[in-house]
Amino acid sequence: MAMTNYDDNILAVLDSVDAIDELYSDLLYAAPVWVQTPDARRWEVWVYSEDETLQIRHLDDPCGAGWQHEPESFEDAYRYLRGGVVTPYEDHG
Repeated sequence: MAMTNYDDNILAVLDSVDAIDELYSDLLYAAPVWVQTPDARRWEVWVYSEDETLQIRHLDDPCGAGWQHEPESFEDAYRYLRGGVVTPYEDHG
């Protein structure tokens, strides 16, 4: 995982499935973090502690909808972060 610090709030650039796997391990007992994809979009990523599912929220959503996605696998997470078609879950928090 590339650990380039693009600004003070961005932890890492998620540029591969392995990077997501590594981040998941780091997040199991940690607070949410902001990450960036190679196309400069920013995301909030965290692990829901009750069932240890990865959660992803797009921070640069132009509509401000705050969509949240719960990927079924690291590969699904990577497709989502790269702009693949997924069904997002609404963030009620």
